Amino acid sequence: MNTNYASFGQRLVAIIIDSIIIGVVQSFVFIPILAAVGLGFASGAENMDMSVF
Repeated sequence: MNTNYASFGQRLVAIIIDSIIIGVVQSFVFIPILAAVGLGFASGAENMDMSVF
């Protein structure tokens, strides 16, 4: 049985490609969540009493 393992360069390219794919998927998940939280905070900030600061 002959097993050919990936070289360092192939593994490095694979981890870079995986990181890019995971980053794109995370951006599609987290950007709407952060936008919703940010918009909720912005609308709540209008009602805050800023005279305390």
